[in-house]
Amino acid sequence: MKNVCFITFMILALADSVSPVLGQTLTERLIQEDPVKLVQQARKDGDIVRGAILFHQGNINCAKCHRPVSETDRIAPDLSRLGQETTDVSIVESILLPSKTIRKGFETNSVLTVDGHIINGSIVSQDDQKVVLRSSQNIEQLIMFEQDDIDAIKPSTKSNMPDGLANELKDRQQFLDLLRYTLDLKHAAPPPKQRTRTRRFAANSVTRSKGSS
Repeated sequence: MKNVCFITFMILALADSVSPVLGQTLTERLIQEDPVKLVQQARKDGDIVRGAILFHQGNINCAKCHRPVSETDRIAPDLSRLGQETTDVSIVESILLPSKTIRKGFETNSVLTVDGHIINGSIVSQDDQKVVLRSSQNIEQLIMFEQDDIDAIKPSTKSNMPDGLANELKDRQQFLDLLRYTLDLKHAAPPPKQRTRTRRFAANSVTRSKGSS
C-alpha cells in the first residue's frame, strides 16, 4: 500500500512539473532559452534549404514583408542589408519578441480620427494636407487621411511584426531552420556602406571610361 501511495505521489509531482511546459507555446519555450545557444544550434543543426522554404512560403511567409523593394514601399527591413549593429542575438529576439526593439524607420503609429476611430499602421507619407498609412491589419492596404479628419497621431510600442510568430511553426527544429536561413541572409552580403562604395567606384569607372573615349 505504501508503495502504491509513493508511486501515485511521484506521478502527481511529475505531472505538476511537466504540465506547465506542455501547456506553453513554442514561442514561450524558446524565449526561456539562451539566444546565444539558439544561434549556435541553428548554425550547427539548422537546415538552410528548409529554412528558405519557411521564409518564402508556409504560414509565416516572412518574405511578404521582408522584401527588397523601394524605400517608400518597404514594410520591414531587408534582411540582406542589415548593418553591423544588428547582431545574431538581436535577430533571435526580433523573431521571438518583435516589439522589444523596433528598427528606426519601421515604427508603428496610431491614427485617432475626429470621429473616434483608431487605425494602427506605418506612415508611408505625410504632408500638410494628408497622411498615408499602411494598415497593420492588412499590409497591402494603404489608407489616406485628410489632415482635417485627424485628431492625433501617436507612436505605438507595438511592432508591425506579430507576436507569437514562431507558434506558426511545427516544432523547434523548424525554428532552427528558419533562424539558420535568416542568419545566412544577414551575412550573405557586405555591409550597406561597403556596397555603396563599390557602386560609386563602378559608376566613377564608367564615367572616366566615357571621358577617355
